[in-house]
Amino acid sequence: MLHQTIRLVSDVANELKNDLRQDVRRIEKVVNDVEQMVKEDSRETSSELRDTTRDMKEDMELLTDKLESAMTALEEKIEKRIKLALDNPLSQMK
Repeated sequence: MLHQTIRLVSDVANELKNDLRQDVRRIEKVVNDVEQMVKEDSRETSSELRDTTRDMKEDMELLTDKLESAMTALEEKIEKRIKLALDNPLSQMK
């Protein structure tokens, strides 16, 4: 009877050990899968960030070019008006 009890306790302990081993393996697999997903997401996010940054730089360059062009046109227009005002013979009369 004592031998049977010892055998039963040993069997239960072995069964628990095997169950725990399987649980640990499942958890390791889940952790590895999550790590892999995080790495992939990180790479994807990094790539998207680089693309977005590049697009923003291109947009800013276009806006800068447009602003410079508009400023040049405005300067030319103002200079032309000033020249016309100075060259106007009626402006000489007081």
